[in-house]
Formats: sequence, C-alpha cells, structure tokens
Amino acid sequence: MSGPRLAPWLVTLCLALFALIAIPWVRAAASAGPENTTDQAGERSVKNTETGPEAPAPSASVAPAAPVAQPVLGPMAFDARAQRYTASYGAGRASLSVSPRLQQGLEKLLADYRVPMGAAVLLDPRTGRVLAMAEHVEKGPRTHIALQPIAPAASVFKIVTSAALLEKGMSPEDEVCFHGGRHRIQKALLTDNPRRDRMCLSLASALG
Repeated sequence: MSGPRLAPWLVTLCLALFALIAIPWVRAAASAGPENTTDQAGERSVKNTETGPEAPAPSASVAPAAPVAQPVLGPMAFDARAQRYTASYGAGRASLSVSPRLQQGLEKLLADYRVPMGAAVLLDPRTGRVLAMAEHVEKGPRTHIALQPIAPAASVFKIVTSAALLEKGMSPEDEVCFHGGRHRIQKALLTDNPRRDRMCLSLASALG
C-alpha cells in the first residue's frame, strides 16, 4: 500500500489508542472527589460519591465572631492581709502595682493641704507601672478625677522640655538668664536680650 492510503488508518489507530488510555484517567478523576452541581434555585451543592446525599456547599463568607467584652478594672482597695492594693477584674481580683507607702503618703499630702480639687499620679518611667494614684476633693463627692482629662496638660510640658534639654547634654546646674514671664510666656520672651535678661536660674531651680 502507498503512503497516502496508510495515513487515514494510522490516524484512526492513534485516536483509538488515545481513547483507551484516557478513559481510565477520566473515570478515576470523577470518582476521586465531590461533584459540584447547580440546583434549580441557582445555589451550588456538593455531591459526595462516597456518602451519597447532597450537602450545601460551604459558604465563602464566614460571619465574624462577636467581640469579646474586656473585663473592667474596678476601684482599688487596700488589702491589709496582703499589704497590697487590689481591684476587681472581671470574675477575679487583680493585684495592683501601687505602692502602699507612696499611695498613703500622697493621699495625706493632698488632704493636709486641703486641695480643693486635685489628683496626682506617680509612674515608674522605666516600665510605665502606676506607683500611686491619689485624688482629693475638699468639698463634694469624689468623681475619679485622676482618670478624667478635665484640665489641660499645663506644667506637664515643663517636664517634657526639661527632659529634652537633659538629653541634649544640658546640666541641671547650668544657668539661663531671662526676663519677663512672671505669669505667662510670650514669643518675645524667648529671644535673648542681654540688656533685659537680668534674672538667672539653673535648670533644677527653674523646674522646681
């Protein structure tokens, strides 16, 4: 037989061999996993060939879990047996970092000076732990003013400025001469004026 007459037979034979090889692979893939179908309502369902019944396909979106309410720290009280300040915290009780000596001394100081309304908080600058948190209201009920931002920062900025000067290398005993500013500081008072700068104080004395 010539070449052109053999060509159709070779093509037919190759296709038959390919079909015989491919059919087992298709059957194995069909039986290996679940089959996705679409019902009349348009929703996807999964048909598992092993279990038989159809089950709804898992939804792609999962409802977010409800936020867990954080326990609230209650008012602190002195535990005489443990010699520590504690406070209720959820279903338990928390042991606070407040120092009894500093706390009681701060409360006495505010009471001795009959502060009309004031609060003081002492922190450990290395760890941020609260060492004392006292408040005093001479007349009227206490309103936990130590935890309320009811007044501007005011003299807190003196501490921030002094700390920045110390970090830049200024000594607590270095003196600076100035003028004016007995009750408030204006921009003009920050300009050096040798003729008017007659009052001189060290950084330690000025901060005090």
